[in-house]
Amino acid sequence: MEFLRTEIESQINQLIQEKELSEAVRLNSFIKEKCNANKFENHKLSPTALPMYFSGNPNSEIVFIEFNPGNGALAPTSNGTELEMRDFNSNNPPIINSYESYINFCKNMAVYKAKLAKMNDEKISNFDSKKLHFFSGFGGFNLPEDNFSFDDMINLRSNIFQLELVPYMSNRFSFSHFPDDYMDECFERTFKLVNSCKRKHIFLTGSQRELKKRFGTIKFEKIQLQGRTKDIYFGIKTIADNEDIILLSTYKDESLVTSQMREYGKIIFESLFK
Repeated sequence: MEFLRTEIESQINQLIQEKELSEAVRLNSFIKEKCNANKFENHKLSPTALPMYFSGNPNSEIVFIEFNPGNGALAPTSNGTELEMRDFNSNNPPIINSYESYINFCKNMAVYKAKLAKMNDEKISNFDSKKLHFFSGFGGFNLPEDNFSFDDMINLRSNIFQLELVPYMSNRFSFSHFPDDYMDECFERTFKLVNSCKRKHIFLTGSQRELKKRFGTIKFEKIQLQGRTKDIYFGIKTIADNEDIILLSTYKDESLVTSQMREYGKIIFESLFK
């Protein structure tokens, strides 16, 4: 991860001194060109949020690659010399003022947020519930089939290396908003992190069109889940060192209920080892 040091240090210093990220502002210009005013407000990146390249365990055998971090609570306050992360425990907020403190925060951020939600007696989000059901079906984390606790979520987040292709926060946007050369850079950086140690399973979400554009010929398998009339798809692409990228074109499909996510994970596991 050392190859990201200069880039991360530059962005930390920008947030400390200028309270805004010039790269996020630049990328917003591409989104604005392709959206009307209302859509731009929903799709634009946050230039004041801390960029998230990854979270979780960098040495995990399981990698999950998302498109971007979403519009989460990563709002820093600058005092001119360091960043204090808001929306965490106000008695001991995480402080970021260097590459090392950033890496440490990202390693622990997902677990910390889960512990904070548990302490505040919050409910597990629909998105996290779906991921728990998916990996309950896929196996490997000693998860129950249902009735997940925050301890289950902490267990999962502690044992997965989650990467974001685009590290800046946004409610929603797509590959098509950005030039190909920028997305090429994002994929190159992401897979450099993936290849930093031996992995067992690599999950990547995205549309079939964009995934085929990046990875060439992919045979997507059509599967039917119980109680669902619409087919869903996944593909498996072998890359260097005999690693398989598991391409999930519909992982975030809002119409997939939790039991279907568990079945989805089980089917993919069986497809890998049939």
